[in-house]
Formats: sequence, C-alpha cells, structure tokens
Amino acid sequence: MRQRYANPPLVEAVVEFQFVPGGHEWDSVFFGEIRSALKEMFPEIENVAGADIHINSEGATVTPAPELKRFLRTDRGMAVTVGAHVLGVSVLPPNLGHHPGWQEFLDTALRVLNVYLEVVHPSPVQQIGVRYVNVLEFGAGAPSLESVVSGASGLIPRRLTQSTGPFTYRFEHFVSADEAGIHREALQLAGATNPPGALRLIVDIDQIWNSGGEKSPDLIPVCNMLHDQAYKLFAQVFTSKMRRLFHPVRQ
Repeated sequence: MRQRYANPPLVEAVVEFQFVPGGHEWDSVFFGEIRSALKEMFPEIENVAGADIHINSEGATVTPAPELKRFLRTDRGMAVTVGAHVLGVSVLPPNLGHHPGWQEFLDTALRVLNVYLEVVHPSPVQQIGVRYVNVLEFGAGAPSLESVVSGASGLIPRRLTQSTGPFTYRFEHFVSADEAGIHREALQLAGATNPPGALRLIVDIDQIWNSGGEKSPDLIPVCNMLHDQAYKLFAQVFTSKMRRLFHPVRQ
C-alpha cells in the first residue's frame, strides 16, 4: 500500500528515460515519426532551446545543446520531450487542473516509451529518473518556516528551519554503488524569506546502470520504486501539520 497526497503542491512531475549512447544513429526524421504516432494525444509541438557551457582556465565556451522537441496536449497539461538518447514525459497539474495519479501517469509514460522504442530502436536504458517540482505560496499571514519545514528527520538541518533570509539547500545521496550501477537521491529546497512567501522543493530520484548491458532492465518495478522513494523524501521535508494540509491517503 502506497502513501500519496490528494492535494500536493505539485507543479510538475517528470519521468525520464536515458539510453546508452550508441545504437542506431539519431536521425531528425525520428521527430516526425514520433509526432505522427503521438499526434492525437500530443498535437502541439515546440522546440526546446538549450546550450552546453564548459568552463576552464581559459574561460567559458558555449555550444548548442543536442536538438530536443516537446510535444504537448492542447491544454498543456502533459508533455513529451524527445531527443537523441533521451525521452521525458511530464505532467503539469496546474494546467491540467488535477494530478492524474501515479499509475495513470506511468501508463502514459510507458505507452510513449514504446513509441520511442519502435521508432528509434535505441540502445538499452541506462538511467531512469523521476522528478517532482513543488511550490508552496503562502501570501499574507504566512506561517514561520519552522512550522512548515521539519528538522526532525535529520534530512533538513534544524538551523535552516530558523532561517531569516533567502536560502537554498541541496541534499544529494548515493544510496548504493555496485557493479550494477548506482541509486541517487537529491532534493533542493529554496525560499525567499521567513515567514516564507513561497517555497520551492525539487525531489530527484535516479537509478543509473553501468553501460554495456545487452537489454534494458524491468522498468515498471524500477519506476514504482523511484516514485515511492520520492514520496518518502517529500514527506521528510515537511512537518506533520503541514503534511495534513496535503490530504494524505493510502492506495
């Protein structure tokens, strides 16, 4: 039975698949083939701009990032980001009006993944990640940071909960490292003032396998494990009083 929240402060959730470089050479024609297969669900398209910045003793060099395209629903409540060796599926509850729930979200991500696999024939999956972006806006009469963010679990330093100025806190933990790969957990918590006018929490969980496998791992249990771990980290950030406002339920 899984813990979830009926009313989380979620603004974006992402499931991302990264593939071992190599395999079939990427062809820009893949964008059109993937779009054709997904156009009923994701009819809109936009380019994703980006750049890679490399800094060394001689200065910084900027090179264009690999080409990415994003396919979106007409309500912009879900999106698919496609590129060479990478596929991301996002849900944006503020645009959708609700969160469809993990199982529906995962089912959609796996359907999109099957399309990517059929068109691209990539090398095996090397990394799966889930990301949850949460924003809490309190406005007038905001509570103290200490009543919102918990220092009891040890995940968030108690001194941070007593902060009186802008802050950014980042936590990263490599849970396991062996011949099969590594499991990475990370979160970033940022706020402007105390009492906080807004808090932004990003939870990132990744499973990364070593290169060279002949086939992808069983993806569904891995995705479920990453989702469950993300919820556990999310719950450790907030006080029990705050979590009750998110309406916890068991599924």
